[in-house]
Amino acid sequence: MHAYDFAVAAFSDDSGPRILVMYIGPARSGTTLIEVGAVERADYDAICLVHAMVARNETLRKGGLAQ
Repeated sequence: MHAYDFAVAAFSDDSGPRILVMYIGPARSGTTLIEVGAVERADYDAICLVHAMVARNETLRKGGLAQ
Protein backbone atom coordinates (compact mmCIF):
# COMPACT_ATOMS: atom_id res chain seq x y z
CA MET A 1 0.00 0.00 0.00
CA HIS A 2 2.90 2.41 0.62
CA ALA A 3 3.96 2.27 -3.04
CA TYR A 4 0.35 2.87 -4.13
CA ASP A 5 -0.20 5.74 -1.68
CA PHE A 6 3.06 7.48 -2.65
CA ALA A 7 3.20 6.60 -6.36
CA VAL A 8 5.61 8.66 -8.45
CA ALA A 9 4.30 7.39 -11.81
CA ALA A 10 1.29 5.57 -13.23
CA PHE A 11 0.04 4.27 -16.57
CA SER A 12 -2.91 2.20 -17.73
CA ASP A 13 -3.14 -1.02 -19.73
CA ASP A 14 -6.47 -1.69 -21.41
CA SER A 15 -5.45 -4.83 -23.33
CA GLY A 16 -7.40 -7.12 -20.97
CA PRO A 17 -11.06 -7.41 -19.97
CA ARG A 18 -10.67 -4.61 -17.39
CA ILE A 19 -8.45 -1.56 -17.33
CA LEU A 20 -5.38 -2.21 -15.21
CA VAL A 21 -3.62 0.82 -13.76
CA MET A 22 0.03 0.27 -12.86
CA TYR A 23 1.42 2.50 -10.12
CA ILE A 24 5.14 2.81 -9.37
CA GLY A 25 6.16 3.97 -5.94
CA PRO A 26 8.70 3.51 -3.16
CA ALA A 27 8.80 0.61 -0.73
CA ARG A 28 8.60 1.57 2.94
CA SER A 29 12.40 1.50 3.11
CA GLY A 30 12.56 4.13 0.35
CA THR A 31 15.37 2.27 -1.42
CA THR A 32 13.32 0.12 -3.81
CA LEU A 33 10.62 0.97 -6.34
CA ILE A 34 7.55 -1.26 -6.33
CA GLU A 35 5.03 -1.76 -9.14
CA VAL A 36 1.43 -2.15 -8.03
CA GLY A 37 -1.40 -3.14 -10.37
CA ALA A 38 -4.92 -1.96 -9.55
CA VAL A 39 -8.30 -2.60 -11.12
CA GLU A 40 -10.96 0.05 -10.66
CA ARG A 41 -14.60 -0.94 -11.06
CA ALA A 42 -17.38 1.53 -11.73
CA ASP A 43 -19.90 -0.53 -9.75
CA TYR A 44 -17.79 -0.49 -6.55
CA ASP A 45 -16.45 2.41 -4.55
CA ALA A 46 -13.12 0.63 -4.13
CA ILE A 47 -9.89 -0.23 -5.89
CA CYS A 48 -8.69 -3.82 -6.02
CA LEU A 49 -4.91 -4.29 -5.88
CA VAL A 50 -4.13 -7.33 -8.02
CA HIS A 51 -0.35 -7.22 -8.44
CA ALA A 52 2.70 -6.06 -6.48
CA MET A 53 6.41 -6.73 -6.90
CA VAL A 54 9.77 -5.01 -7.28
CA ALA A 55 9.49 -2.75 -10.33
CA ARG A 56 10.84 -4.32 -13.52
CA ASN A 57 12.78 -2.31 -16.12
CA GLU A 58 9.92 -2.64 -18.62
CA THR A 59 7.46 -1.18 -16.10
CA LEU A 60 9.84 1.67 -15.25
CA ARG A 61 10.14 2.51 -18.98
CA LYS A 62 6.36 2.52 -19.44
CA GLY A 63 6.06 4.79 -16.40
CA GLY A 64 8.64 7.18 -17.85
CA LEU A 65 11.19 6.52 -15.12
CA ALA A 66 13.86 4.74 -17.21
CA GLN A 67 15.15 4.67 -20.78
